[in-house]
Amino acid sequence: MTDPVDPGGANDDRSTRPRDRVNDAIRHRKPDRLPRDFAAVPGVWDRLQAHFGAPTRAEVLVRLGIDCRVVSYDSYCAHPDVPPEAVDPQASLERSSVGGMWRRWGPDGSNRDIWGAHRRRVAAAHGAHEEFASYPLGDAQSLDELRRYRWPTPDWWCFDSLPADIAALNRPDIYNIRFRVGSIFETAWSLYGFERFLCDLAADPVLPRYIMERITEVHVANLRATCWISFTSTTTSPRKPPCSYGRRCTICTSAPSISS
Repeated sequence: MTDPVDPGGANDDRSTRPRDRVNDAIRHRKPDRLPRDFAAVPGVWDRLQAHFGAPTRAEVLVRLGIDCRVVSYDSYCAHPDVPPEAVDPQASLERSSVGGMWRRWGPDGSNRDIWGAHRRRVAAAHGAHEEFASYPLGDAQSLDELRRYRWPTPDWWCFDSLPADIAALNRPDIYNIRFRVGSIFETAWSLYGFERFLCDLAADPVLPRYIMERITEVHVANLRATCWISFTSTTTSPRKPPCSYGRRCTICTSAPSISS
């Protein structure tokens, strides 16, 4: 029996690009094989790199025959109050396929993400994991308190390097590349506290709703920015970019024209 994961890729039909394989599955067409995606915590990545003798995570993905790649929104942000040298993109222990999530270390060894969610590392028998150290909005009682919070705004993000990053990911093949837009619900409760967030959603949703609205505003603006920069990097046409969702796409139909 042949190993279903061929490190050399010999089992794959090389006439089928990884991106086409994923697109076939999404469109309910039978692909040449089941598409593969992969994500892991840093400890697993380290062991895989050692196992394969791979210098990078990208090489591990190639060896595993993975069809998908990711670009993440929090790889393109810069907090105006945090100097670049204080940011460590590898500080996160979250399950990831790329790493590079925005994090800054605190003096106590904990870290915060671009939204201010506060995590600390906890040692375990087979590595380490993260848990929440505190909730920066956990004691908020009013909308005024929430409004005074240092909320990220869309101008903290710059996606100018996105086309070059996508081109680099499309080597040695053409992959399915998705944009990790970020979450709304999970980010919101990570600032407020999970139990309290669920209770307030049911009993008095004013504060949870405000938090989710502020997060959504940034994610929508980032989606617009990535749509436009991806389109303008491949065409000089002043027309709006074609969208497979047509008039149903509220991102494209509500965005300004490129020529404006």
